[in-house]
Amino acid sequence: MKSYTARDLEGMTISQIRSLAATLGYAITKTKKADIINEFLAWQEGE
Repeated sequence: MKSYTARDLEGMTISQIRSLAATLGYAITKTKKADIINEFLAWQEGE
């Protein structure tokens, strides 16, 4: 599975990040892009 970096996610829209997260089974609850990215990365790292 591809591992995403903050830089990868910063180049995406919020909708794209949310869609990718849903595909990967990550539950994103934040609303600000920076918070969404941090939450995505935490899920990816298994936290």
